[in-house]
Amino acid sequence: MARILLVDDHAEARRGARELLEAHPGWEVCGEACDGMEAIEKAAALKPDIVILDLSMPKMSGAAAARVIRSTAPGVPVLLFSLYAGDPQMSDGFRAAGFSGDLNKATADLLIEAVQTLLQGGTYFQSAAVPRTIIADDATVRPEQPPTPSADGTHQASPPASPNGSADVATTATAEPAPGSGSSDPC
Repeated sequence: MARILLVDDHAEARRGARELLEAHPGWEVCGEACDGMEAIEKAAALKPDIVILDLSMPKMSGAAAARVIRSTAPGVPVLLFSLYAGDPQMSDGFRAAGFSGDLNKATADLLIEAVQTLLQGGTYFQSAAVPRTIIADDATVRPEQPPTPSADGTHQASPPASPNGSADVATTATAEPAPGSGSSDPC
């Protein structure tokens, strides 16, 4: 039986991950924690086979907790499961923090695969799997728009066009809520 410690400051996230993980034969969630300090305490007490950590948590971040857990239990894989995971520019930092893998919560359907890989002694860095050709400058992603003449006869660059031909509009990614906001969880 593989024993899993879930660490996230949002009860809903822990509940969803627990349901997914415990549906897998031979796996059990042996404990839950809602911050990095509690994660360290429970990892020492429960001796899980794997720890799944969020990054942004109160009291101590997942990165700091991962460093401590890996120093006290070097054989225990630690999976970063966060909305901040999956960024190729961050994977080296995640490795340096002691994570054995990273998975973005938006791709929770890959959680079983990630945990299975780590339990078998591998690593699972979703961020490393993103082809580098996808991470390109805007100039290579969208063709440069020719300058347009202004009323005074000078040329000004047009905003880059989106695939549908309209001007590009900045978007804001949804981030994890700040610690302690919007949750009735006592954590």
